[in-house]
Amino acid sequence: MTIKKLSTLVLTSFVCIMLLASCGPNKKERTLQDLEQQQQQLNQQAKDDQLQANNLTTDAANLDKESKADSSKSQYEKDQANVLNAEAQQNLSKAASLDAQIEKAKSDATE
Repeated sequence: MTIKKLSTLVLTSFVCIMLLASCGPNKKERTLQDLEQQQQQLNQQAKDDQLQANNLTTDAANLDKESKADSSKSQYEKDQANVLNAEAQQNLSKAASLDAQIEKAKSDATE
């Protein structure tokens, strides 16, 4: 009797396990769900990457604009320095000419 009860219990347990397994999602459905979840994650990651790439492109464009503005300002300042140097050279030439005139005037005054 015990073997009969034991085999009935084993058979009943097996049937219950099979019923429980068939109630939940089967392997193909779980695989499909996993694939869909992976696809959603990859799509989200791609969107995040695209957003980051767009932000970096915008930042790079802004840096280019700043660099061009700084370059223009730098060139303007170099040009201004060249103008001031030219004016300084003219003033030194005029001063040297005045020195010669002063020396001549002193010489004329002492004679």
